[in-house]
Amino acid sequence: MNNLPQGWVECELDELSEVVSKGTTPKIQFIEKEYAKFLKVENITKNSTIDLDNCKYINKETHTNALKRSMLRNNDILISIAGTLGRCAVVETNQDININQAICFVRLYEQSISPHFLKYYILSPIVQKKLTNKAKITAIPNLTLEIIKKIVVNIPPLNEQKRIVEKIESEFEKIDKGIEHLTKAKEQIKQYRRSILAKFYNRIGSKPCTLGSCFEIVNGDRGKNYPSKNKLHSAGIPFVSAINIMNSELREDNLCCLSNEQYELLRNGKINNGDTLLCIRGSIGKHCRYYKDKGAIASSMVILRQANTEEQNQYLHYYLDSPLFYNEIKKYDNGTAQPNLSAADLRKFYFPDTNTTEQQKIVEEIEKRFKIADEVEKIIDENLKKAKQLKQSILKKAFEGRLIPQDPNDEPASVLLEKIKSEREKNERK
Repeated sequence: MNNLPQGWVECELDELSEVVSKGTTPKIQFIEKEYAKFLKVENITKNSTIDLDNCKYINKETHTNALKRSMLRNNDILISIAGTLGRCAVVETNQDININQAICFVRLYEQSISPHFLKYYILSPIVQKKLTNKAKITAIPNLTLEIIKKIVVNIPPLNEQKRIVEKIESEFEKIDKGIEHLTKAKEQIKQYRRSILAKFYNRIGSKPCTLGSCFEIVNGDRGKNYPSKNKLHSAGIPFVSAINIMNSELREDNLCCLSNEQYELLRNGKINNGDTLLCIRGSIGKHCRYYKDKGAIASSMVILRQANTEEQNQYLHYYLDSPLFYNEIKKYDNGTAQPNLSAADLRKFYFPDTNTTEQQKIVEEIEKRFKIADEVEKIIDENLKKAKQLKQSILKKAFEGRLIPQDPNDEPASVLLEKIKSEREKNERK
């Protein structure tokens, strides 16, 4: 910032800090509660708090000796510097805590600057953009300690820092309440969709039918010619597995492919345009339609279903999303860590079959109601996006000196900076 507000000064983060360092991963980690909590990047939440409930532990010897350098204190500021970059939170406890090498910690000189002011400053678009631009582009993006130390900080008087933090937190609290209401509304939309499907699929009074009597059910390939991952290609015949199905759609950005020779060797799992694919292992119930003229192969994680008409296909699609289908899954749940179904199980699933005219009518009624739900959900998503943008706008205004009025009686930040320099020199002489 070229034109700082009156009373503000500019300096590098290192000038304000007693310590800027990072953690290390110990050779031994304990899952059970041992002595000190050991944090990874995922313990710094998206809401800029520290999750101390879901972490590993290290013993006292490791904490106080091997990892002595990164023993945390109350008011230390944590910044993620590998993988997910730029997350930030303040330690607000005197518990024994340590960190791995993907987290940097900043320890400020006492009373030099509000740790929460610095946290919000680092989270501001001003700093986040600079950190992203300076990140090393590797398989795992990372920031060096030198980059963190060289962060330019615009410092207001200490009292103004505190007022800025109070104002930010007050505004964020209002926004968070709005986000909470919008998130609940979005969940209600999901419940509404489920209730619509339950209403239509539970009321059909036709003769009892099964999936096997209405559809051809074919296993995906899992024979001896199943290609290993390192033999798959980036171009060729699509090889569809569970990871390629998301939100009832086929993800093409992560599709692997087979060569023509590999394709010819596989006997089962050949997919045709219009087939419905269903996961039967792990994420049971994930499904999508395959809309490609080009052939493909479904892996053993995916089951292939074929229908006779477009109406029947769409009717099947909504059935697979309905509570009725998931109730059928529960009947065949084997209770193992890796749940799975077989094609034989699926053939026994109850299916509320009815004539084509009735199926078409049901699909039309569902889509009419879903269209309204989609429009409401779109408005909710737009408002959620605006809420996040509003937070960024508040942070930008705060660190440009435009969020709160200044008090001419505040001690200028230049005096504060001189005190910090004096304290630093005393420490260096010790």
